[in-house]
Amino acid sequence: MSVLVILFLSLLSPASCFNISFPVFDPGSCSGGGNLICMGSVNISNQSLIITPDPTINAFGRVLYQDPMIAWPASFDTTFTIKIVNSSASLGADGMAFVLAQNSNPSPSLSFGSYMGIFDQTTEGVLRQIAIEFDTFKNEYDPDDNHIAINTVSVEKPVAVRSLNSTGINLKSRREITVKIEYDGWSKNMQISVAHVGEPLVSFLNHTMRMKGSVPSSVYVGFTGATGTLLETHQVLSWNFTSVELPKQSLGGGKKRALLIIVIPTVLCSMFSCNNCCYTICEKEYLAEICTIGRLRHKNLLQLQVVCGKRSNGIMEENNLVECVWKLYEKGELLDCVDEELEGKYDETQVRRSLLVGLACLHPDYTLRPRMRKVVHIFMNSDEPLMSLPASRPLSVCLLFGSSASTTPNVTYSTALYRGHTESFPDETTDHDDQL
Repeated sequence: MSVLVILFLSLLSPASCFNISFPVFDPGSCSGGGNLICMGSVNISNQSLIITPDPTINAFGRVLYQDPMIAWPASFDTTFTIKIVNSSASLGADGMAFVLAQNSNPSPSLSFGSYMGIFDQTTEGVLRQIAIEFDTFKNEYDPDDNHIAINTVSVEKPVAVRSLNSTGINLKSRREITVKIEYDGWSKNMQISVAHVGEPLVSFLNHTMRMKGSVPSSVYVGFTGATGTLLETHQVLSWNFTSVELPKQSLGGGKKRALLIIVIPTVLCSMFSCNNCCYTICEKEYLAEICTIGRLRHKNLLQLQVVCGKRSNGIMEENNLVECVWKLYEKGELLDCVDEELEGKYDETQVRRSLLVGLACLHPDYTLRPRMRKVVHIFMNSDEPLMSLPASRPLSVCLLFGSSASTTPNVTYSTALYRGHTESFPDETTDHDDQL
């Protein structure tokens, strides 16, 4: 898999990709030679980050990854599992947060209680950071004791807040909760999804905000938490974070450029051959698709051809590479298409995932191909669920045009390729103006 990751990252040039992955937390991560900066009450126990140990009154802690990452121009996503435990399902405080901090300093000295280790009275409006809080105590300015909010300068005046009560998720239920935060640097949209572990993620809170002006271009990412006179333990059980630098043009918004579209074709071609051929997927249909999104540079074509070694007949020709791979997939013999020159020196599970992603990206109906964000998640996170494939290769898309007065074609196809879906609740978000 290391070869695939290197290939993947090399194609992001001149942009860079930043990834953090903690399936569990090792005690050494907080030590002097570890890669986490653990401050205040933070410790590691039972392979989990314990932000505030129980029982401790007015405790607060902050843990940050040791290296800064680019906040803008960039897109990022992070998925983590949290667990909040207290002696009573109703009496506990105060909460925890995921933060993008301006520096690697500890939480402010008076940030216990309702400040959740984010701000205190002297630093509200001063610190440049973004915090997604998971609040378990109702203060006078809160909707309830079970909500998620986005803070930029103050916990009392979040830019967006919404109660979890309508979702069936209770932060204080002592159950493990998965949180996914996605920020699109082009659209400036932040989407927060939540679910109990083992259940489908639910799109919960969406907010449009500009990173530039809210935080420095380089930030530290991690978690904070705090207690007051009521106690609870705030735990992080796993954490994955990925950030991809974007062109400067993205700071003004606008259309996305085809930065990642060539990643999967390259990896796919580098891994398998069929009848001594390797098809560069950026030919024909893929070239046309890429060029409608953004201008393709000659150096990328050259890079694809070098990795693949040679070209094959086109994707619509008889006995082409894609058809060969589909046939092997249908027979349950997918790995038989792996290039013999690899001499079996590869991880079968990882290679299978890569091949399935490649087939998904070749659906004849481009609207059913997985989004590149999903593709990036799969390659950077081994726990990311795969999209579903049909049992057999979908037929070509058929465009049925009506009269000359009609400008919209009807599209039909024989077999659907299902994307993993995300449920959503009705919009009940209290969304405040983002003044930064």
